[in-house]
Amino acid sequence: MPDSDSAPEVIGRASHRSPDAGDILSTDVYAVVFEHMLVGVAYHRMIFSEDVPQDYLYLYANPAFHTQTGLGPVVGKRVSEVIPGIRSSDPQLFEIYGRVAKGGGPEQFETCVEALQRWFAVWVFSPKPEHFVAVFDDITERKRGEIELRDAQERLSLAQRTSRSGVWDYDAVTRKAFWSPEHFGLFGLDPATQQVSMKIWETLLHPEDRQATVAALRDATHKHHPVALEYRIIRPSGEEVWIGGFGNTTRDAQGRPLRALGISIDITARKREELKRIRAERDLRLALRQVEQKERSRSRFLAATSHDLRQPLYAAQLFLNALGSTRLDGQQSNSVKKIQQALTGMASQLQSLLDQSRQEDALVHVLKRDTPTTDLFESMADIYVPIAQQANVRLLLRPGKFVLHTDSNLLSRLLGNLIDNAIKFSPRGTVLVCARRCKGGHLLQVRDNGRGMADLAQGDAFDDIYPIGSGERAANAGYGLGLSIVSALARLLGSKLRVASAPGKGSVFSLVVPG
Repeated sequence: MPDSDSAPEVIGRASHRSPDAGDILSTDVYAVVFEHMLVGVAYHRMIFSEDVPQDYLYLYANPAFHTQTGLGPVVGKRVSEVIPGIRSSDPQLFEIYGRVAKGGGPEQFETCVEALQRWFAVWVFSPKPEHFVAVFDDITERKRGEIELRDAQERLSLAQRTSRSGVWDYDAVTRKAFWSPEHFGLFGLDPATQQVSMKIWETLLHPEDRQATVAALRDATHKHHPVALEYRIIRPSGEEVWIGGFGNTTRDAQGRPLRALGISIDITARKREELKRIRAERDLRLALRQVEQKERSRSRFLAATSHDLRQPLYAAQLFLNALGSTRLDGQQSNSVKKIQQALTGMASQLQSLLDQSRQEDALVHVLKRDTPTTDLFESMADIYVPIAQQANVRLLLRPGKFVLHTDSNLLSRLLGNLIDNAIKFSPRGTVLVCARRCKGGHLLQVRDNGRGMADLAQGDAFDDIYPIGSGERAANAGYGLGLSIVSALARLLGSKLRVASAPGKGSVFSLVVPG
């Protein structure tokens, strides 16, 4: 019965008491001790039903009990009344307390009492059957710190695994090193069997990197600089891995190192990509040099060939002119005329080759000055009006009255190539050359209603060997070296060149001269 259980009487009983202890172990002395303890103490009687613990009654509770649990008066009350629902929320308490109250030995444990939302370290023993004393201490703050620390360690471990990195720590005073488990894995070592040391780290360094890496580490330490290294290691498995090492050193007041802390990161993937990029850039530079060498060789060949061929071609033209001055019948005159056209076309192509080689060898110098459009167009008329008449093409020149700030020689060559092409591919047609003002300068155009060109969307018309015209081509048409030169001359003059064309409808070449 509850009233037969007296806390002082039970707690004060001692099975082993010294004969000369006197009143030191008296009931009052025990009561004073329990009342002033900083840990909670509570005396209970367990209530069983069919040998199963169902509830327990509070017989005594010291002041610290109330401080640590936050509960009010409990003596004479059952725990189910003080903390409703505790049997279902914290069944481990009933299991342990029941086992001790039934005669089991003392037990010690840590538990979170869900009903109170607190952690406790508990020591429990039984002074007599069906009774137990619980001594406990609130360790909630400590447990929260442990949980936060464990969570932080788990997050750090996850971050290290995800980033393929590991943490290292070196105590310069004790000369002891610490590696995180992830750091061991990074270097291919087993933390269960391998002792970590600076010697082990140096042993794993790639032979080609060892001396420079160790020297760089010592230099950073000596100069009080943060550590930032990139080096290779060879794992025990033989695998080569790139490591990025970063860290810093704390020192005492005299500047002596106390502790070095840092992180190592697997940067193998990045270094491999860097090496691929370096190799690709090297191969590209080599390929470009080879292309440039081939282009220079081609230009020299074109220049030499065109120069050497111009001499016999010039001689052939002289002989043909002499032949033309003799008395010839109609058929012979027609043959001479066709030969002259063929030689003229050949001479034009050779001149184009020579011009192109000069441009590629950067032998063309731009000399800009004020040039009236009337003068420019007059020089065009002197050259191309006779050619147009011979080809039965109507050539119209509309210079306007403008002044262009440009290199007149280069611009004349540019327009001359466009006019020459327009005449060639506009049989019995019309070619219009005109100038007018536009935004940003002056617009020069060469228009024709000739054959036109296809496939201009990709700019093929300005390639070196683009075949001008469609269908049947004139005997002296050749390939579009003239347009390639036009494009190059436009770039030299800083002008914008555009073309619009359609097969059977003709072409319009537009050039904007700045200023």
